[in-house]
Amino acid sequence: MFLSIEQIRDSLKYLEQVHPFFGVTFLVCKKAEMPLGYASQLSLDSQIKDFLDKYYKPCKESEFSYRCSRLSDGQHRWIKPEAYTVIILDSINKFSLLNQVFIHKIGTKAWGWKENYIESIKSRFCDGSLISIFHLAVLIVRQLFGKNL
Repeated sequence: MFLSIEQIRDSLKYLEQVHPFFGVTFLVCKKAEMPLGYASQLSLDSQIKDFLDKYYKPCKESEFSYRCSRLSDGQHRWIKPEAYTVIILDSINKFSLLNQVFIHKIGTKAWGWKENYIESIKSRFCDGSLISIFHLAVLIVRQLFGKNL
């Protein structure tokens, strides 16, 4: 399989419209097999940093990760993974995701999905349209085929 640079650019353009929750937090939680209905030990901050290092750091020698999802005013595309992790964890609080989506006691590393997390995510982030898994996959698997951003 070959991913052209044009396809990677098209996918990055598409992902600019996607909320960052779906490009990082959601994928990290799914990859970690976070439980449904109860919390278990999960170092979400280190999982997010590892995910960013693996999939959002096009040049392994760089200290920066690339932010491909929608940015707020004043945010930058290139950011250190540690700062990116703080922004992601802060956004979980900012968007009331702790109350709507996650089971989590602040100050612990115990995380889980609430029973109705899909409905909560849809009502909070989706305007009725679906997110293309194809474009997320292009970003995630691009390094397997030797392509960088």
